Amino acid sequence: MDVKGTGVVSERWNFIVYLVPFIAINSLMYAVAKDSLNYSQPFIFMSIRFAIASAAFYAIFRKSLTLPTRDMVVVGLVSATSGAAWLLGLNYVSSADSAVLSYTMPFFAMPLSYIILKERVQPMNGVGALLGIAGVLIYAQTLPPGGSTLVGVLLTLANAFFFALFTVYYRKLRGAGVGNVLFWQSFLSLLVFLPLTTIEPRLEMTTGLAFDIIFASVLGGVIMFYAWNMMARKENIGRLAALVYLVPVMAILYEYVLFNNPPGTFAIFGAAVMLFGVYISRFYGFGKKKKLDNRQ
Repeated sequence: MDVKGTGVVSERWNFIVYLVPFIAINSLMYAVAKDSLNYSQPFIFMSIRFAIASAAFYAIFRKSLTLPTRDMVVVGLVSATSGAAWLLGLNYVSSADSAVLSYTMPFFAMPLSYIILKERVQPMNGVGALLGIAGVLIYAQTLPPGGSTLVGVLLTLANAFFFALFTVYYRKLRGAGVGNVLFWQSFLSLLVFLPLTTIEPRLEMTTGLAFDIIFASVLGGVIMFYAWNMMARKENIGRLAALVYLVPVMAILYEYVLFNNPPGTFAIFGAAVMLFGVYISRFYGFGKKKKLDNRQ
């Protein structure tokens, strides 16, 4: 029996188990979050989201929880900042524009990983990221013009930066218990958002908001954070960050399957370029480990 080959297949399968739900859920998160603004003040929605997520992580991991380290506190504060910038930005940009702008994340993540973790970016990772952003720009040609403002663009880019930053810290904390990291991320984010709920409070409990809360808290909170954290523990940031380009590809597929809205030429070509970028960035395969992966 080829034990080494079996180990590679097992590792690849384990990674896919986390990748598939992350991509499937994240592809819908932008539309869900945008919809929530019809019923709720952004900080109230985020407070509810992180309250449910922290309660779930506490229930699952309570026996192994300890006091947070400094890096865990950083994750919580950065996560809250990312969430705030994202949802505030959605007041000024469409959900589609928000998704496209958020895919600048790899360009922040790779230099941050070098500064914080000393992980060098492999040439193929850089090429894959460039192809990914090229595909995003091609895909963006399908978006309706005039749907965004400068404030919304800047807020969404800030979200991309802070999303990249807490992803790098996920990897930095890969030796810590996953439950500890995720609980303190959610709980500290909750503590940040709670005082902000007093700013022009608004909450209309409707069926639509209930769906948005469940989706963003359970699927887009507990499951998505867990999946992304586990992937950050297994891959260096250069190879991991390029995988976000699978999200717009899945969004195109959702549009076709759920709403019978076939993609146009620009969307198909952009998706193909993004997929090629993901392939290039992962040229060395799931199972091959680099010494650089183990550097802090």
